[in-house]
Amino acid sequence: MTWGENSVLRRQIDAYLTAVQMDPERRHLFVEGYRDRNFLTWLCGNEIHSNVSVLPIDAIDFSEAVDGGNRGRLVEIARTIEGQTDAIMFFADADYDILLKRKLLSNVFYTDRRDIEGYIFSERSLEKIFVLSLNTEKSSTNFFKLVVSICKRIASIRIYSEETSSRIAFKSTSLKRYITKDSMFLFNLEGYTRALLQNSNISLSRLESVLLGAKSIEERLDDLDHYEYIHGKDVISVFERLLHIFGVKDGEAERLLWATVDRPECCLHPRLKETLKYMKKII
Repeated sequence: MTWGENSVLRRQIDAYLTAVQMDPERRHLFVEGYRDRNFLTWLCGNEIHSNVSVLPIDAIDFSEAVDGGNRGRLVEIARTIEGQTDAIMFFADADYDILLKRKLLSNVFYTDRRDIEGYIFSERSLEKIFVLSLNTEKSSTNFFKLVVSICKRIASIRIYSEETSSRIAFKSTSLKRYITKDSMFLFNLEGYTRALLQNSNISLSRLESVLLGAKSIEERLDDLDHYEYIHGKDVISVFERLLHIFGVKDGEAERLLWATVDRPECCLHPRLKETLKYMKKII
C-alpha cells in the first residue's frame, strides 16, 4: 500500500520520522493495543528508559482502510518505514508469519509464541488459578490438556484458511456454543466448522474438504510445539467455557489468566527479552 504525500497518514509518519531525527535519543515502540503496552511496561518496571514511548497503533489516524485489524495496521506502517530508522520499532503477534515462512520485517519484534496470549497460558498458570483463585483441589492438568486439544483442532482450520485464502469468519462464529458438557466436555468440530462456513458465505459443499484439509494440517503440525500455532483468543474462549462449572462468568477467565503472569519467567523468552532490552536502554 502507498499513500500520497498529502495524506493524513503520510504526514503523521513523516512527523514521527522527523522527531526522532531531531532528537537522536528519542525512541518509539508501537504495539497493537493498550493490553500490549501495559504488559510490556509492567515487565520493564522502573527500568524503562525515560526517552522511550510505548504507543498503541491507535495513536496513528488511519483514514485509509487496512486489512487485519490493529496488527494489520501496525505491520503496514512498519513495512513503510523499514530500513529508515531503528528509533521507531514495532511489537506484534507472530501470528502465522513464522510458521508459514513469510517474510519477517526487520523493525518488528515478534512474539515468541503465536500471539501475546501465549505468554499467559501454561499448565502452571492454570494450576495457580485452580488452587489460588478457584480454591479447588481439582487437577488443572486434564483441563490444560483439553484446552490444548480443542485449540489445536481449531488452529488447523485457521491455518487451512490462511493457506487456501478462504477468509473464514472466525470472529463472527461463537466457539463456546460447540463445547458441551455431559459426563465430560465434548467439542463438536463438524458443527463448528459448518457454522464457520455459513457465517463466511462459503458453500457447505466444501465442508468435507475443509475438515479433511484441517485434519491433514493437524497431523503435519503434530511434532511442533502447540504454542507456535494455537490461537490465544481460542484458548481464552475454551478456557472460559470450561470454567463455567466453577461459576466463572464470561470475561473473567482472561482476567484470571493475565493475573498469573510471572515477570522473571516471561523475561526468559528470547524475542520478548530483545523487546524489553530495546525499551530499557538507548541502542
